[in-house]
Amino acid sequence: MEEDYPGIKQQDAEIYWGDETGIRSDCQHEHGDAPKGKNSIVKLNATLTSLNMIPAISNQGTVRFQIYKGSMNADRLIDFLKRLTKKSELKVYLILDNLRVHHAQVINS
Repeated sequence: MEEDYPGIKQQDAEIYWGDETGIRSDCQHEHGDAPKGKNSIVKLNATLTSLNMIPAISNQGTVRFQIYKGSMNADRLIDFLKRLTKKSELKVYLILDNLRVHHAQVINS
């Protein structure tokens, strides 16, 4: 950040910050209430549904994202990068964390 970002920031470019996230239909912290001495009953959603998303937020507050099922892989990331840059007339930088797929050979070539 201290070495590369100042140079990127001075360019006439779009700068995005990205990271993957997931949402699930089940609860991570189940609990219930019951009268003293009685067991609590917690009703859980019977069907587990999950979706993942890769959002990118620019320094100006523009949000671009893609929702997908399954795990992030190089093909999905390349698809997102193509969509992110498709209509831009400027150079686009996407700053990501060190998830292994971000360093895949096909992405860095």
